[in-house]
Amino acid sequence: MEDSNTESKDRPGSETKNEPAAENDQTIKASLPILSIIKDLYDACGVPMYEPAATPDVPELPRWAKNICEQLRLTIFKRVLELRPEGEKIDWHNFGRMLGVCQRLAAYLKNGRAEKSKEASKPNLAPPTDLLEQVEVAFVDSMDAALAQKVQSQCEYLSGLAEGYEMFLDTQGQFTGDRGRTALYFELLSRWLEIEEMRQAQPPVTCNQLYQLLAPKLGDPGCKQFEWFKVFCKEIGLSMTTQGRPCKSKVKKR
Repeated sequence: MEDSNTESKDRPGSETKNEPAAENDQTIKASLPILSIIKDLYDACGVPMYEPAATPDVPELPRWAKNICEQLRLTIFKRVLELRPEGEKIDWHNFGRMLGVCQRLAAYLKNGRAEKSKEASKPNLAPPTDLLEQVEVAFVDSMDAALAQKVQSQCEYLSGLAEGYEMFLDTQGQFTGDRGRTALYFELLSRWLEIEEMRQAQPPVTCNQLYQLLAPKLGDPGCKQFEWFKVFCKEIGLSMTTQGRPCKSKVKKR
């Protein structure tokens, strides 16, 4: 009996699957800061979030980052949240709008994945291919279900579908409801852990230094919008040490 037990342990595929592999464990730990953002976005929108972002291991976002999530709810997510179904009867117009949003977003993420694959130096945070394929299959199934209804319901569904294509992203690929701050919102959220380390550093990192780090990504390499950035930080509750204006790059005189 002992020999058979030993053989079963050594046989390929007989390993226990209760504990995750070390690589998966590292991936989960690396994803925790991102899961924190997802969780607080769901919380701000009043939508329940389940595994894995609902796990207690997910670090809590600082107050300023939570304030950003709240602003996103009031801007780019506002119209999407209005699509919540009410009652048990299917509203085919609303159903079409929801499917339009999902299909447009799936196409956006799919194109983003293709772009990221060309940049080996940047992490690929796009959803896996099989998940996007499932969304596409679900879209086709939903379309078949809608077109099996009466003509009036079909018209409502198709009308809503067209509206949904521009409810979250407009025809230019920009977020609907963007007030000119969305890019900065996402840039700060993506760096929230790094920013918190800056705030606790000794000597402390200044607001000037933070903006110098962000400015090129925001299309302001000359830091001309620094004064506006200081006011913005105050509005969301992001406190940094302030010391004058960012240094301008020196140009040698001939």
